[in-house]
Amino acid sequence: MPYLRNSGIEVTFAEAPAKCTELGDEYRAPNIAELMSMTYNQNLFNIENMLYWTTSRYNSSNAWVVSGTTGRAFISNIDTTTYMRARCVKR
Repeated sequence: MPYLRNSGIEVTFAEAPAKCTELGDEYRAPNIAELMSMTYNQNLFNIENMLYWTTSRYNSSNAWVVSGTTGRAFISNIDTTTYMRARCVKR
C-alpha cells in the first residue's frame, strides 16, 4: 500500500498535484478509488476529519472529493475559490 502524506494546507483542485510534487518526485495526488480505499484504514494513515481532493474528475467543471471521516465521495466544483486538503501518496 502506498504511503500517504498530508500537505497540511488547503489548496484548489489545480494546486493539489503540484503540492504533492513539492514533497518529492515520488509523491502524487491519489485518484478516487485509492483515496476511498485508504480511508477504511484512517487510523493507520492518520486521516483527519477533512475533505480531500482526488485527481478524478466528474466532468469538466467538477471533481471528486473524499471525506476523511466517512470515506464517502462527493462532487465539488474545481473553480479557483474552492479549497480542500491535498493528501499525497508515494508511488
